[in-house]
Amino acid sequence: MEIEYITDIFPEIPFTERIKRKFYATVLGKTYNHLFTKKVIRNLRNQLNQLVEKSNADIIFSPSSIPMALLNTTRPKVVYTDACFAAMINFYPDYIKLPNRFKNKGNELEQGALNKCSRVIYSSNWAAEAAIKFYSLDPAKVKVIPFGANVENLENEEDVRARINQKDINCCCRLLFIGVDWERKGGNVALEVTEQLNRLGLKTELWVVGCLPKMNGSMPNFVKLYGFISKESDEGKKKIEQLLSEAHFLIVPSLAEAYGLVFCEANAYGLPCISTNVGGIPTIIKDEVNGKLFPPFELPLNIAHYIMEIYNDKAKYEKLAMSSFNEYKERLNWKVAGGGLKNIFEELI
Repeated sequence: MEIEYITDIFPEIPFTERIKRKFYATVLGKTYNHLFTKKVIRNLRNQLNQLVEKSNADIIFSPSSIPMALLNTTRPKVVYTDACFAAMINFYPDYIKLPNRFKNKGNELEQGALNKCSRVIYSSNWAAEAAIKFYSLDPAKVKVIPFGANVENLENEEDVRARINQKDINCCCRLLFIGVDWERKGGNVALEVTEQLNRLGLKTELWVVGCLPKMNGSMPNFVKLYGFISKESDEGKKKIEQLLSEAHFLIVPSLAEAYGLVFCEANAYGLPCISTNVGGIPTIIKDEVNGKLFPPFELPLNIAHYIMEIYNDKAKYEKLAMSSFNEYKERLNWKVAGGGLKNIFEELI
């Protein structure tokens, strides 16, 4: 299959819209989304239709639903994304802060887009079920294909097994937290779990990547800060690979998460994941297979007891780590996702 990319779309945002966005954020404490305003929508519609009209593509494919709502073409349209608009409204903070008129416009565009699509593909069961429920979609045209891990230099099973066997589980338990949003990603819970493990007698470190912890008082000595690490550089890629390889668990107990690519990437290195059963995460993490899910606001002590149980049993830990890698190999990679997409495209042409 050949892919023709349409990437040169730049919505013209009037100066007045920029002023409104700043006013809403600083004065009203609301989110102003210019993509839901008439002028920007009209401009986007004109650009999209002109570009698509010049294309000879058999199928129009997009990671966003908005373009589909604006297109007039009769060619089959496919969306592949992590959530529908309605599912995000009371889930992510920025969507909660949207004024009602933007929520209404967002739902109108989403409904129009999904109605026009021949297939609607989501990365999780949670997202697919929400779209069917909120927009009354025919379940037959809704599919689930998990996103794959964005990793390079993939190792084979023997290399992963060797690295897992080499991990020292008699020195210090290393928990890795990766996220740019400390609060939404459950950073405080990860911190408390680490504190509880140390109180229980298991020396534990929390490695924090992507943000600075928000806390009162001084930083505990068991926290190591790595800041934001960019994957755009070779140095950044190598550092992320090193942390994923040397940690014992990834812990990101999110309060809201549409999917969570970081869990797929952790599994690619044989790293079990500790998280919460919210949003799309349960499609990625299966209990006792590639990690463990807990209810939101679970007592950190309970999470700590689970980690301690697995960590103190070398055979059990190695089994969980290897089955984590197997989940990546069998389900959570882009080769598998691409094969699923190819099958759907062939049905449409």
